[in-house]
Amino acid sequence: SPKSAQCATNQNTNTALENNRRGEFTVVTPKHPSLPELPTINGLAFEALFFGYLLTALFGQYIFIYKTVWWYPNTLPPSNTTINFHLIDQNLTAFLIILFSRRVLWTLLWDHLRPGFENAMLLLLWIIFSVALWSVWLIELIKNLYVLYSIGMGYKLLFLCYPMILWIPLCGLAKGNKLNQLLQLLQKSKPRNKSHNLPNCANKYQYQPDSLYWAKDAFNSLDNMPDPDQIRERTVYLRNDFNLRMAEIVFGSMICSYYIGLVPMFFTKSNYSYDVLWSLQHTASVLINSFAMMTYFLFPPSYLESLHKCASVLGGFRQVDPIDLEHKYKDDIVTYKWNPSSAYPEGVVIKVENKLYYSFGQYNTANPVDSSHYRFYSMFVNPLRILNWQLGLHLSAVVLQIHVLLWSSKWDQLIVPALLQFFSYYILFATLRDRIVLGKVYS
Repeated sequence: SPKSAQCATNQNTNTALENNRRGEFTVVTPKHPSLPELPTINGLAFEALFFGYLLTALFGQYIFIYKTVWWYPNTLPPSNTTINFHLIDQNLTAFLIILFSRRVLWTLLWDHLRPGFENAMLLLLWIIFSVALWSVWLIELIKNLYVLYSIGMGYKLLFLCYPMILWIPLCGLAKGNKLNQLLQLLQKSKPRNKSHNLPNCANKYQYQPDSLYWAKDAFNSLDNMPDPDQIRERTVYLRNDFNLRMAEIVFGSMICSYYIGLVPMFFTKSNYSYDVLWSLQHTASVLINSFAMMTYFLFPPSYLESLHKCASVLGGFRQVDPIDLEHKYKDDIVTYKWNPSSAYPEGVVIKVENKLYYSFGQYNTANPVDSSHYRFYSMFVNPLRILNWQLGLHLSAVVLQIHVLLWSSKWDQLIVPALLQFFSYYILFATLRDRIVLGKVYS
């Protein structure tokens, strides 16, 4: 229970302060179990899976909006099919499909077909092919926008364009994003060597590798413990990388739900009637599932292990009241001046800027006055915390879809959740498998 956990924390704190009062000062290096090689999905496979999910969700939204009903007005062309396909805007559909194919094409070109600088001919052919492909992609996108504008939907184009306009300054040019990487790559005057792909603190801001690089390289071995300055530098880098991934997840899931759920509703004719509440519910479901799928891909177990290892050697300090220390231990408490180059064990009292802090980690190299170090340690010291949150999110999404499926009576409300559940089941199975394996490893 929370009360028993708080009592255990207070007991450990009192024991550590008692050791500090006796002058005991022994730093113990954290030990971590070796994790098994868990199967993970590569970037291209995930983007193809995610693209398939978005197309299925878009088709489901069209079913909710354009299904044939008995009160279909006679003034409109009759429909002999279950869905009024003739009412679906083909240019809007083509625009959405082309727009969401960007992630698959970019991953294919950037992560799988991009050659190294050592072969100039292959690099030149790759650049020519990439320019040609993206030119065709952009021309098709603009052509569909022009057709929508020419048929009198000019004001509705704002619904299509403003998220993309926001994406470029907020996420597209953010450090580490693919667009930012491409601009940096074009600006480089000398060839890129393999050292740029390593998590070296000296060049970590020059070129950020692909999204899963830390999962293989960072803190793989703690036998040669880095010095405290390097640990704090890597903490800053991992914290920024984690925040960047969270921003990509939040913004990406919102963009997906907006274009898949809301845009088809915006482009319906004013005299057309459909179940708005059910379409909004489908939009919310797309938001939740997109968030869950992107979280599964961007936070794999190996990456979470890197965060946990960094937090275990970072540690943390908590401010204590000098009056309480003097009242409990009189003059026997020993205080140390914080040294940026030193590591401290649990229960050591540090004096910084006339304030007292005690260390509560096994291995503490954090800056006592830096609150971000405290938050980083509290968030990632438990190796299963983020994975438990992911499992809860995926399980909630599946339970929500099952609830919708059980309480639905119409054919369209049955077929769409049933199709989308296959994607949710795969993500839930993979996350549950990782949680069971890692739970046994860390137990």
